[in-house]
Order: sequence, then C-alpha cells, then structure tokens
Amino acid sequence: MQDVNLHSRKISARVAYFLNKAISPTFPLKEKENFSKRKKEFENSEGLFEDLHFQANISISLIKDPLWKRVCTEMVNMMGPLSVLKIGKCKLGSFPSQESIVDVECPTEEAVQFVQQHAFIIRGCLQQYFPYLKEIRGVLPSPADRTLF
Repeated sequence: MQDVNLHSRKISARVAYFLNKAISPTFPLKEKENFSKRKKEFENSEGLFEDLHFQANISISLIKDPLWKRVCTEMVNMMGPLSVLKIGKCKLGSFPSQESIVDVECPTEEAVQFVQQHAFIIRGCLQQYFPYLKEIRGVLPSPADRTLF
C-alpha cells in the first residue's frame, strides 16, 4: 500500500512540476507561426484538390462515348481526379467479337504508359459489360489518325 501511495505522490509531483513550469515566451509564437503556415498550406492544397476535381469533371463531361465516360468516372472514384486528367482524351477501340483484347487509343505516350500500368482497373470496369475481356492495351494511333484527338 505504501508503494502505491509513494508512486502516486511521485506522479503528482511530476504533474505539478510540468503544470507550474514556465514556458518560454518564444515557444507559443513559433508554434502559432508554424500553425498558420500549415493552415495556409492545407488551404492551398485543398483548393488545388478542388480544382483538380473540377477539371476532371469537365474532362468527363466532354467525353462522348458513354462507356468510356463510365470508365473514367469509376477511375476518379477509385484513383482520384489526376487519373482522368491523364486518360480523359483517350478513346476505346472497337470490341471484336472473337478477340478478348481491346485497344485504348491515346494521344500521348504518357497516356499509353498510364493505360498499360492501370489496365487491370480499366478491364475491371469493362468486364461487367464484356465478361470475355482479358486484356487492355494502350496504343498510339497512326500519324494520320492523330487528327481525331
């Protein structure tokens, strides 16, 4: 019992020490400056995120193909607005009945790489409509066809 009382007195003494300890006047000022900097950074990043969502929504609204529009909407929900900004100008190729491969025509090499890296997500979105689908390929159209973008 004495050990418990001794222990609680030690804790009480430590608490009293820290409560009564004088805090240097510069600490609250620095903390206040850091807080205001972090708040501004957060507000700026929040505005940037809202701006990206706005741009993604505009990009999706400009897509004519309803199936590709659906894929891009699901990409935003899963991966965020940046994903659609990279592939929003891409177009789905034709769906051949014999093959289980669909090409996604992309205007830039960066978009092709993004489609190839995230083909499993695009395939997952399309498989609910085309269960036989096995592969998605990102392709650059021939130079003559690039005027379509």
